[in-house]
Amino acid sequence: MEATETADDMVDRVMQGSNDFAKSVFRAFARLDDRAWQALRQVVDALQSGAIAPPDPPSATQPDQVAGAPDPHAMPALPPQYADATHFRAVRARGDSMEPRIHSGDTVVAAIGTPPESDQIALVRLSGLADDEYVIKRVTIENGRYILRSDNPAYPPMTYTPEEIRACEAVCDVFPCK
Repeated sequence: MEATETADDMVDRVMQGSNDFAKSVFRAFARLDDRAWQALRQVVDALQSGAIAPPDPPSATQPDQVAGAPDPHAMPALPPQYADATHFRAVRARGDSMEPRIHSGDTVVAAIGTPPESDQIALVRLSGLADDEYVIKRVTIENGRYILRSDNPAYPPMTYTPEEIRACEAVCDVFPCK
């Protein structure tokens, strides 16, 4: 490979026949600092020369993980009473705002369509968040406004109008991350 080859030249050479998304991802990686760029070029050269083989793509029957190893992103199996996805929603907690009660990685289960009681923990979907994004907070309603509070005192309360709340569902169980 010539030292003057640009990231775009390398993408075009290596990714011939690939779709635009794959090329854009590769271009993003190629725009790294010089040391990372040199390492990426060495890997590409090794792949092209056959010195190393690319991993086999996962098959439809094989999970994309080491056989026998648990998938760290998979939700744990929930007890049977929470199996009905029309009545319960399970999400993985992220962050420390609800510590010590809920930790990052814990699985939080909420009852769909069940509003929280005052000061109960809830899954709250705010306007502006994607359909699968929630905040986990203690909820109270004061003067017609939703007050969302963290258990961790480092985080201040947040106040929202009813129009800013897309969903607010009572948390019924928390399963610690193992």
